[in-house]
Amino acid sequence: MIPHKSNGIWVDEREATTKQMGLQVTHCSVCGNVASQRNVAPRNFRYEVATYAHGPQASEFPGGSSAAPILYLDLTQDSDQRYALVTEDGWLVGYARVTVAGGTVRVSVEKTVEANVMRYRAWGMFPDVTTARMVDYENSLPFDQAVKGPGEHCVITLNMLTNYYQGGANEKFSDGLMAPGSGMSYQELYLQMLQMSEQSGE
Repeated sequence: MIPHKSNGIWVDEREATTKQMGLQVTHCSVCGNVASQRNVAPRNFRYEVATYAHGPQASEFPGGSSAAPILYLDLTQDSDQRYALVTEDGWLVGYARVTVAGGTVRVSVEKTVEANVMRYRAWGMFPDVTTARMVDYENSLPFDQAVKGPGEHCVITLNMLTNYYQGGANEKFSDGLMAPGSGMSYQELYLQMLQMSEQSGE
C-alpha cells in the first residue's frame, strides 16, 4: 500500500474546547483522503492539570511529613466555608465548599466557569496531620454527603485534574484574594488553620 502524501495544509477539523483538544488534518495530494492529523489547543487552554484545595502542606504542622496541601478543620464548631481550588500552575478554577455540622464533614465542588472540566475528583479525611495524604479517585470519600469525622478535629485533602482556559472568571490565584463568604483572605484562612492546630495541641 502506498502511503498518503500530505499536501502540507493543516485544516481545522474540530474546534478546541475544555472537554477536548481541537483536531487539525492534512489531506493527501494524490487521493484527497486524510494524510495526517494532530491535536491542537489555543495557547490559553490547559488540559489535565493537577488541582488542589489551597491550604498549608501537612509538613508545615508539627509531626507532619507529607507535601499534601491540607485543610485543618475544627469539628466542634459548625461552619460553611469555601476554599480555593488552585491548579499547579497557579490558577483559581473553583471552590471546595466544606460544611461542618454536628461533627460531620460535607465536601462539594463549585467551578468558577461552567466550561471547566474537573475529573478524577478525590478527597480524604484523616484524624491528624501525621496520617494526611492524597487519595486517588477509587478511594475517595463521597462528595455532597455528610461524612462522620474522627473526633474534635480532622484534616482533609482534596485533589483532581482540571481542564480550563486562562482568563475570564478563571484568574491567577493570590493568597491576598478574599475567600467568598468568609470576610478573610486566603492567607488569613491559611494562618487560621495553623493556629487551630497549635491550640488543639497537635
